Amino acid sequence: METIFTKEKIFKAYTTCRETKKNTANALKFEINREKNLFKLLRELQDRSYMISRHICFIVTEPKPREIFAADFRDRIVHHLLFNEICQLFEKDFIENSFANRVGKGTHKGVEKLKEYLKQIGNNSNYLKLDIKSFFCSINKDILFKIVSEKIIKADKLDYWKKEILWLCEKIIYHDPTQNYIFKGDKKLKDLIPKEKSLFYSGGKGLPIGNLTSQFFANVYLDQLDKFIYFLGFKYYVRYVDDFIVLGNRKIIYELPMIKKFIKERLDLEISNKKISFQSTKVGIDFLGYYVKPSHTLVRRKIISRFKNKLNGSKNSGIRKILPMINSYFGHFSHSDSYNFKKHFCKSMPSKLKEVLIPGVEYNYLKKRQDMSKLFILLSVILLSVSTFSIVNASGQELSGYIYSENAGWISLNCSNTNSCDAVDYKVVNNDGVASGYGYSQNSGWINFNPNYGGVNIGFDNELSGWAYSEKGDWLKIESVKVVPTNELQNEVVSAKNVISSDNLSEYNIMDLLSNLCSQFLISSECDIINN
Repeated sequence: METIFTKEKIFKAYTTCRETKKNTANALKFEINREKNLFKLLRELQDRSYMISRHICFIVTEPKPREIFAADFRDRIVHHLLFNEICQLFEKDFIENSFANRVGKGTHKGVEKLKEYLKQIGNNSNYLKLDIKSFFCSINKDILFKIVSEKIIKADKLDYWKKEILWLCEKIIYHDPTQNYIFKGDKKLKDLIPKEKSLFYSGGKGLPIGNLTSQFFANVYLDQLDKFIYFLGFKYYVRYVDDFIVLGNRKIIYELPMIKKFIKERLDLEISNKKISFQSTKVGIDFLGYYVKPSHTLVRRKIISRFKNKLNGSKNSGIRKILPMINSYFGHFSHSDSYNFKKHFCKSMPSKLKEVLIPGVEYNYLKKRQDMSKLFILLSVILLSVSTFSIVNASGQELSGYIYSENAGWISLNCSNTNSCDAVDYKVVNNDGVASGYGYSQNSGWINFNPNYGGVNIGFDNELSGWAYSEKGDWLKIESVKVVPTNELQNEVVSAKNVISSDNLSEYNIMDLLSNLCSQFLISSECDIINN
C-alpha cells in the first residue's frame, strides 16, 4: 500500500526533531525504547489510530508573559514529518519579505531588509506599522484548514498523498491542547496572561505557541494578507509573524480601512488599535528589538534594560552561564550601531568579570581570559611545529625571521652543505649554493634573496653571506649570519616569556600573534586548538 508514512520518512523526522530536543525529559524517555516507539508511532499513522498526546503548559515571562503549550516528543516527530512533506509546496508561493520561521530568514534579515528599503525610499517618506491583536489565539481554524485544503487538493500529487496529508493536517489544526495538558511552573504566573491571549478563553480558536506546525501554519494564514498588501500596490513591505510595516508616502494611511476590512472579513482577525503607528521614517521605526532610522540603527532601550537586569540577576552564577548570555545579547547588538555602548560596557564591567573576560574584535563578543602559562605552551608548540630556522647575525640585530620560498611557503634552512640540503628541491638555494626567495628582517622589512644580484651564499659552516635587497630600498650586506637550528629556538621561547608577560604586549595581541602564526604554519585542525 502506498503511503507517506514510511520508515525512512519517520526516521528522518525523528533525527531532525532530536537535534533540538534530545536533552528534554520526553526525548530521553522516548530514546530508551527508540525503535519500539518509532515503529509504534509509524503503525498508528498508517492505520490512522494516531492520537495526539498530552501537552505541557507553562508560562514564560521574557520578553513578555506568554502561554506556551509544548507538544510531547512523539508528536513533535509527527510535526516534522508533516512539515517535511508540505513545506516546499507552500514555501514556493510565500513572498520574499515574510521573515518569520523560514530557512534563510529571521529577525536580523528582516531588519536588514527594512534598512535597505529606507535607503531606497528616501527621507521624505512615511511608515505604517500594524500588529494583529492576539494573533495566535485568534486564528480561525476553519479558515486555516480551508486555505490548507485548497492548496493540498490542487497540488500535483497522487491521491493517497493528498488524503493522508489532509487527514494529518486536520488532526493537528483542530486539536485543542487545553483538553489534555499538565501545567508546570508557578501557577500564579497564569494571572499575568490576559484572557484574550490564552487558549483557555479563545472559544475554540487559536493554535498553541511553541509547536513547529503552529509557526508554519501562521505563515500560511498570513500569506493571504501579504498578497493583499501587494495587491494594493505597496512595494516596500516587511512582515515578521503578525508585525508588519508598509513604507510609502502619506497616502498609505488612507489604505488602513481597506487593510482592516480584509483582515476582518477574510481572516477573522483584528488590527490592534493601540499598536497602530504612522509617522515619518525620519523619527525611526521600532521593529524586532531595534530602532531603525534611515541613517543608523539603535538597540531598543527595553533590550538594554533587559540585558542589564539579567546580568545583575546572574551575579552568583558561574562564568559558563554568564558568558553565553552576554554574547547572545552582543550578537543582537552587533546588527546595530552600538560600538560605543559595547565598548563602554566592557570597560565598566564589574571587576570580577574583568578578571576572567576580555573583549573580542571590535567589542563584538567577550571571551574567557586565557591562562598565560598555557599561552606560552601554545607559542612553544607553534614555533617548534614550524620546523624552520631563525636567522640572526652575530649581534642579533641585522636579520631575524624565516626564509620564504615562493613555491613551497615557509621552509627549513637545515643545511650543513648544499649537497645535503633539502631546500635545494624547493629552490631556496640554487646549484651554486645561493639562496633565493624571501626573508623577513625586523628592522628592514621583507628581503629578497635575489641570485641575480649576487644572492646569499650558504656556507658549509651554516652561515649566510652576500647581499640582499630590502623592500625599504637599501641593500644589506650579510656577513656571518648564522642559521640557528630549531632546537636552539627553545631557549628563545623560554626567554620570550618575560617579554610576553610584560606590559609591552597585551593578551589581546598575544592571541592575535598565535592566530596569525597558526594560520601561516599549522593545519586547520591544529589551529582549532589555538582558536578555542
